[in-house]
Amino acid sequence: ARSDVLSRIQDREALVGVLGLGYVGLPMAMTAASAGFQVIGVDLSEAKVTALNEGRSHIQDVSDADLQTHLGSGKFK
Repeated sequence: ARSDVLSRIQDREALVGVLGLGYVGLPMAMTAASAGFQVIGVDLSEAKVTALNEGRSHIQDVSDADLQTHLGSGKFK
């Protein structure tokens, strides 16, 4: 029900999915992970996904260190 969804968001138990990890999607994913949500990112570019999984950001606004922090904590996959 609606109240269940709202409580999962408030308690940071909701799973966030981000489709497209470009200049909008990746920073949005990092923001959600920083806020305590578990985030799953999806992108069609195999090279981009490989680089992200290795902790290398292709977006100037997202540092490798921030990406690696969220990968290491399990907040971003």
